[in-house]
Amino acid sequence: MSEKPNGTGRGRQVGDPFVPEEPTAPVREFFGPAFAEVAEFARMLEEEGELRGLLGPRDMERIWSRHIVNSAAVLDFMPRKEGRQVLDVGSGSGLPGIVIAACRPELDVHLAEPMARRVEWLMDVVEDLGLDNVTIHQARAEELRGKGKADVVTARAVANMSKLVRMTSKLIAPGGSLVALKGRRAPIEVDEASAELRRHHLRADIHEVPSIMEEESTYVVVCTRIK
Repeated sequence: MSEKPNGTGRGRQVGDPFVPEEPTAPVREFFGPAFAEVAEFARMLEEEGELRGLLGPRDMERIWSRHIVNSAAVLDFMPRKEGRQVLDVGSGSGLPGIVIAACRPELDVHLAEPMARRVEWLMDVVEDLGLDNVTIHQARAEELRGKGKADVVTARAVANMSKLVRMTSKLIAPGGSLVALKGRRAPIEVDEASAELRRHHLRADIHEVPSIMEEESTYVVVCTRIK
C-alpha cells in the first residue's frame, strides 16, 4: 500500500504543513485585471481558511483548482447589465460570491450566510480586498424572503437541487435565474428535482464547464422561469 502524500499513511491533518497551489499562466490570463484581488483572496484562504474552519485539510493544497477556478465557472452566467443584483446564498467562505464580486465589479453582489464566524470572515475579506460592490447579510436564504429579489441567485455546496429550489425560488426576480455549482451528479440531481422544478415553474439546463486547471469539469445548473 502506498503512503499518503505526507508520508505518514494518515493523510493530511489540521495544522499539518502544506505546499500552496500556484495559479497557472492560463488562470492568470483568465482572471485578467481581477487576478490581483482573486490571488489575495486565495492567499487569505491559504492562511486562515483551515484555522477558521472554512476549508478542510484536504482542500488546502488545491485552493485554486478546487475552489477559485471552480467558482469562476459561474461567471458566464452572470447578468450583463451594470447594477444587476446577485445573491449568493450560504456563502460560507465566499465561494463563489467573492470571486463574482472581484471579477464583476459592476454587479451588486449580496452574500447571505447565517453563521456569525463566517460572516466575520466575509467582512474581513471584503475589507481587505476593498470590494465596494458587496453587501453581507447574516441570514439564511429563507429569512430573506419578502426583502427583495435578485436577478441571479447563486449557490455552491449548499443543498441538493430539490431543497435548493425550495430555498431560493421566492428570491429570484422575474426573468432571473438560479445558478448552482454542482459536480458530476448534476444530471441525477436535476432529474430527482424534476417535480420541484415544475412546481416552481423553473426549467433547469446543465452546462459542463471544462476546468483550466483540472481534467474534471464543473457542472453549472441554470434554472430559469418558464412562465
